[in-house]
Amino acid sequence: MCGDLTSLFDFNGPESLDIMGQLPPVRSLARRSAGRLDTWTPPTKALPELPFQRRGIRPSRKLPYELTVESRVDLVAQKLEIAFINIGEAAAVFHVYDRRHLEHILRRYTVGPGASLSGFWSIAKDNGYDIWVLGPGGFHRHLAGKNIVNALGFADPEARLSYDSVAGGVRLTLANNASNETTIAIRENAYDNGAEGLILVPAHRTHDQFYSLQGSRFWYDVSVTAVESPGFVRRFAGRMEMSRHLTQAAPP
Repeated sequence: MCGDLTSLFDFNGPESLDIMGQLPPVRSLARRSAGRLDTWTPPTKALPELPFQRRGIRPSRKLPYELTVESRVDLVAQKLEIAFINIGEAAAVFHVYDRRHLEHILRRYTVGPGASLSGFWSIAKDNGYDIWVLGPGGFHRHLAGKNIVNALGFADPEARLSYDSVAGGVRLTLANNASNETTIAIRENAYDNGAEGLILVPAHRTHDQFYSLQGSRFWYDVSVTAVESPGFVRRFAGRMEMSRHLTQAAPP
């Protein structure tokens, strides 16, 4: 799976037409770099610093992706099922890391447009699961939880995120399949889309919540936890594609 990176440029804009004249000559730079091989080591700081996220929202080009991940925990079979769904216009690769077994080779799922694939993870041995799913355009899903019902009878709830391009936002669907009510906590990790608070979901019911993304230029990053189910996490991060370029950066 690869591209030619031409989607980085807006060829309809005058600034893109002049970009070739602004690029520096590379032949002389290449010769200088070749002459420094094995003769010079770039200096490093005595105390290296971790990278940090710059404030604000950068301009972004439209991408042909519309990806979804849905999960389901089977407490009887002691398995986690993850469905990788692509309803976009181009194929995409999902990279899946089992954070409890980083010594294992990561899984990759290549899903064509209009297609889906599913994978299964056994959660009996570890008494739980902790999975990262990464995709293009900042797509990230974090799925974690325990596979044993606690003393009060609460099972792991479930949460799914879907796009509503007409309304310009996302919908969180919270499900509680247990026989007792559960309290779902929603927290924003970035941006300010109003996706904060506690939601009480009755037994064997679902709750649908809409959040507008227009204030964050359609970027989102929210985490869902359950008060009565310690260890349960569903994190959703990425950008909802709106079939148009976001050419102006939002202020910090």
